[in-house]
Amino acid sequence: MSSLDEATKKLLSSGLEAFIISAWGEFEISEDVQLKTVQGKFYFAGVFRNGELASERFVARVHTLSDPKLWSRISREAVFCFGAHRSGIDQVCAPFRSQSGALVERYTSGDGDDHVEYAVLLMRRAHGSPLALASLSWARDTPLIRSVGTLLALLHRYSQSLALDGSLADLPSWRENLGGCLGEYKLHPEDAVAESEKDQSRYGIIHGDLNFSNVAWDNEQKRLDLFDWDQCQVGFYGFDLAQPLWGFAFFHLANPLGDASALGEPGLASSFGRTLLEGYKSVLGQLPVTLRPHLIRMLDLRKEQYASYCSKFLATADENANAGMKAFCQLVVDSLASDKLIPFEQFFPIDIFDDESCNATDLEEGKSQLETQQKAEDEHGKDNASLLVGHTKSGSTSSSSSQRNEERAPEQNS
Repeated sequence: MSSLDEATKKLLSSGLEAFIISAWGEFEISEDVQLKTVQGKFYFAGVFRNGELASERFVARVHTLSDPKLWSRISREAVFCFGAHRSGIDQVCAPFRSQSGALVERYTSGDGDDHVEYAVLLMRRAHGSPLALASLSWARDTPLIRSVGTLLALLHRYSQSLALDGSLADLPSWRENLGGCLGEYKLHPEDAVAESEKDQSRYGIIHGDLNFSNVAWDNEQKRLDLFDWDQCQVGFYGFDLAQPLWGFAFFHLANPLGDASALGEPGLASSFGRTLLEGYKSVLGQLPVTLRPHLIRMLDLRKEQYASYCSKFLATADENANAGMKAFCQLVVDSLASDKLIPFEQFFPIDIFDDESCNATDLEEGKSQLETQQKAEDEHGKDNASLLVGHTKSGSTSSSSSQRNEERAPEQNS
């Protein structure tokens, strides 16, 4: 177990290892990846030894059930992932069913008042490799960026097929996620109507956290796998689509892994956004031009989410707070105070959108606006190139693999 941190080793030896064997079957710890404990969540990678799942690779997620609502949330997340994978979106790192047919099992450690309960999932481990975020090569990788847009569209199309008034409604809303940091946010009237009416053309179940640290990429097969679903929520599809764009904008502003100047290339933000939206359109068809202002608002919402969450984290952090998270939040707050973010309009070239009423004159005006935006981006990139940063933020690899274990989506234990 040399790949495990001490907290995970202790939990496994307390009886968790025997519990997993009894629930899913015998397994071996994988030594090729080290996953650490994060805020009451334990991770480790493994491979099944025998039975129906023999040779399948997984990542175990073990959540401390510190909140009475957490079991329901995790269960609904697992059902959504399992259903998406079963529907044909095999890039989703979905959970393996246990021998009892459950997607999530409950494990109890200790007795009496000292007992602790955990939710345990074994998720398919992703194909491919984590991205080299520090190199910033992901920002120019057209097949990768397009695949992100395509995958988000597939997930959103699947989400549109689901009722929001059933058990999946137990998932938190975008307002409740991350400690409710956006709870008081006032939406634009059009977005407020979509939310109140649960307009599933724009609003439904989303991944919620598609950062480039939460994907694995197989460059030979041009395959993208998505993991880290613990921010699965009910929200705007545009909010989901805004996350990878926000990742570009933030790395451009203050690369947490090194030099941000490589993202200052003129037109790169527009190219990045165009490629992402081309992938999205390849599944869903036309993007109405009226969607453009909505997407810009969703990027503003992402900015507010990071600013609010990080400010609150720093305000309440004590000497026991996670040092890496504390440093990252400080970087976010300090960077946003500089007010040097890329203008979000640059991610959305007007000619990528479709509308029958959008005539040639409109498109020419849009192209003129785009040229002006790109010139501004060039100057903005020069201004931003001098930023010096020193914080490192790392991601983890998760699960994915075969089509086994998918005859039905079982009900979760209540």
